[in-house]
Amino acid sequence: MSNFIFREILFYSRLNPDAPAVISGGKQFSYAHFAADIERVTRALAAEALPEGARVAVNLRGAYRSWLVLMALARMGMTSATASAPDVSHVGATIFLTDGPATGLAPGMRVLALSPEWFDRMTPEALPPYREKPQDPGALCRVVLSSGTTGVPKRVGITNEQLQWRCLFAARSYELGPTARYLSGVGMSTVAGFVIPVATWQSGGTVVLAGDDYGRALRDDRVTSLLMSPTQLAQLLERLPADAPVVPGLTLYVGGAPLSAALNEQARQRLTPNLYIAYGSTETSTATLAYGALAADRPGYVGHCLTYARVEVVDAQDNTVPTGMEGIVRVQGAGMATGYLEDAQATATSFRNGWFYPGDAGRVDATGGLQIAGRVTEVVNLGGVKIAPDVIDQALVGCPGVIDLAAFSVPGAKTDRLWIAVVASDGLDQAELHRRYAEAFPKHPPPTVVRIDKIPRNEMGKAMRARLRELIERELTSRQAKTS
Repeated sequence: MSNFIFREILFYSRLNPDAPAVISGGKQFSYAHFAADIERVTRALAAEALPEGARVAVNLRGAYRSWLVLMALARMGMTSATASAPDVSHVGATIFLTDGPATGLAPGMRVLALSPEWFDRMTPEALPPYREKPQDPGALCRVVLSSGTTGVPKRVGITNEQLQWRCLFAARSYELGPTARYLSGVGMSTVAGFVIPVATWQSGGTVVLAGDDYGRALRDDRVTSLLMSPTQLAQLLERLPADAPVVPGLTLYVGGAPLSAALNEQARQRLTPNLYIAYGSTETSTATLAYGALAADRPGYVGHCLTYARVEVVDAQDNTVPTGMEGIVRVQGAGMATGYLEDAQATATSFRNGWFYPGDAGRVDATGGLQIAGRVTEVVNLGGVKIAPDVIDQALVGCPGVIDLAAFSVPGAKTDRLWIAVVASDGLDQAELHRRYAEAFPKHPPPTVVRIDKIPRNEMGKAMRARLRELIERELTSRQAKTS
């Protein structure tokens, strides 16, 4: 097979050359322009004699240039990953393409500086045309790191065939087509941040590149679809003027972490009533969707399976549990990964008998809808009472003065001790925070609240609770050493 991504872009460049493929900073790039730029970059990269089959990490400051390089690498049959210098070793790359610092890399790493001048001096006439090569459907096209909230992120490899399936169903799930204008709030290093833009181009639609200026893009670029994490959504709503009108024609998708009822309600009132909650993973892509209005009063509700996915809730012996009973969530889907790269132990734990086990606890209701109770590995045991920290987060979101927060546990001598890390303004009322906690969880012991500058989160917005735990454990150990 030839590279399906460039083939589709080339098709739309001939079908409707002037149709917008990309809008970046308010500037439109037509499909004809986009295809010509990809051809130009492909020729230039081919002239660099990159080894066939190499894994290439890309880190460029400009989103449009980043996409040109990623599309060129895919066309050349190279495996790509989007990663900054500290993560290059995590993705297993041997070549690093960057316009920034390249320090701390493994010995033998080849670094190619793709400065703005490198792009500007490229002329198609100076380089021979690129000759298309057949591509193996089973060959790796993309490497993405898993969430990594509880430890070292794992490498997920996506083959050409798996990517094609994911793009096909992403176009259906996110209603992509020639009139779509898709804005991604999640970065290219995530699976959704790569797959959904590619699916948009595969459908003849427009990808809007806005950086962090979502408000301007929503106002000026006629965005029809937006995917972002709850943290990004909260930041967007905070920046929006109080009198800003709802965005006409916008469908908002929120995923990567639980969406609180308060944020759900606020987004539907201030941005768009067309809000959906997406549930999935790097390993499987999107598996379920829930209509926001129907999920508002159902904590953890993530909706029903998409047609290409299956979700079951099972016990520890992999037997399906009865409706309404909590168990372990497992997922199947078209284009799902079959394991982790270079990690047989993690593969054996999470991929079993054709299913992926994301580490979530949940239940299926009488209508077949899925409700997520929390992460199996993050459940806090407070004197025999077990609770997911996500539930605590959602109960306290919206407390006056709280900008962001995350609950986590620190092991004690007999039971876990609950901590809540808070990013707060000067108006934080800790007494009100404790009152809300006691009202929501009257049987639980009171937490310890600590103020920090920033909650560590991965690119999909999930709180990295293991990192918070390590931070507090180091601080407690340091205090004990000083007093002993």
